[in-house]
Amino acid sequence: PQLYLDEVPQLLNPGYTPPVVLSCVASPTTFQHLFALSPGMFVTLFGERMGPAGTRVFLNGWEAPVLFSSPGQVNIVVPYELPTGQPVDVEVQSAGFPSRTLRVNRTEATNLQLFPVVLNQDGTLN
Repeated sequence: PQLYLDEVPQLLNPGYTPPVVLSCVASPTTFQHLFALSPGMFVTLFGERMGPAGTRVFLNGWEAPVLFSSPGQVNIVVPYELPTGQPVDVEVQSAGFPSRTLRVNRTEATNLQLFPVVLNQDGTLN
């Protein structure tokens, strides 16, 4: 928050850190909003102040491998340990500051994506 005195911005709280904002969970192949996730699938997250350094993503408490991070976009792999058949709460942390969670309707055993890269469970190329 800022206050303007004589057209000069003054911070109201110099220790204030703007929140991390997570606004969309999308497919990296189509950039369409996802209503279901599957273990091992690639996901793109859109928002604000999410990176580029110190970015961590959690899905129902499971930490997801981060493939790419910038202030407005994070690409992850859904953890293989994530149980299917339930809603998923997604949270992004940047430099230790968390976003509000964003809920995805459910997890499915499979969710077909056409994507030319396959990763092993440890994140190495297959």
